[in-house]
Amino acid sequence: KRIRPMADLITRYYIRFGLQDVPGALAQVLTIVGRHGVSVASMEQPAEHQADYAHVLIMTHEAREAEVQQSLTEVRTLAINRTEPFILRIEESA
Repeated sequence: KRIRPMADLITRYYIRFGLQDVPGALAQVLTIVGRHGVSVASMEQPAEHQADYAHVLIMTHEAREAEVQQSLTEVRTLAINRTEPFILRIEESA
């Protein structure tokens, strides 16, 4: 069988960000993700906060691994980023 590069994988993703809890933080992240062609299916910000940041949980529509990783690389450079983004690939069973 032919093995495809990981960057070509297309699936849905669950991503958790730890962002400084300030106005516009979520907008910055969503702008980056959208610019890389990753569409957000749902988003949640749980009520509990850490000392200086809040978690933001995103479920994507199907997206290409390379674009998701490019988005995460860019989010890591933001001043509002407080934690390493956590990512899970969501594989649908046929």
